[in-house]
Amino acid sequence: MTALQAALAFATLVVIVDPLALAPVFGVLTRDMPQARVRRTALVAVLAGFALLGVAGLAGHAALRAIGARIALVHLVVAAALMALGVLMLLGRAGLDSFGGARRRGPALFPLAFPLIAGPGAAGAMVMFAGKYAGHAGGLAALFAVLAAVGALTHAAFRAAGPLTDRLGPAALRVVTRILGVVLVGAAARFLFEALRDYGVIGAQGGPG
Repeated sequence: MTALQAALAFATLVVIVDPLALAPVFGVLTRDMPQARVRRTALVAVLAGFALLGVAGLAGHAALRAIGARIALVHLVVAAALMALGVLMLLGRAGLDSFGGARRRGPALFPLAFPLIAGPGAAGAMVMFAGKYAGHAGGLAALFAVLAAVGALTHAAFRAAGPLTDRLGPAALRVVTRILGVVLVGAAARFLFEALRDYGVIGAQGGPG
């Protein structure tokens, strides 16, 4: 992997994972936790999310074939997860507090690690990049170094989310929470559209493109 290829992989993964956009979500989901638990949640979410992306990369072309046969189902699952979280964020604190016991269990694995960090887009990018370097140990090692760098950036963004959330204040935080809810509902709608298109329910040939 050349320096240019490494930069391209880094930029692609940063854009897809989007740590700066995830940071406010992390801040909202962890705002009432003790600092020790916030730090643990950030670490677990990043380790679990990027471990999932690493598994996708290691699987390479085999993962691409396996996912390709079930991509519509993947889109449906992600759409349901994002829609649930987005609606509850629109409802405000009461909605988030009732989110399936997530306040008790913590949001590290769901929804932070999956689907927010290790969503289909990021997993697909890892499969694509790993496929290019299948059988080349040096290229794969460089790819995983890039993945680790994106993980470190994401962890730094999560750690910075707390002070930012504190500065916003309750009223501004409620506004931000609802805005992020709208964003997540929009993302869920996109995944739902893609699932329905893959199943042939909409977007049939001959229709408007």
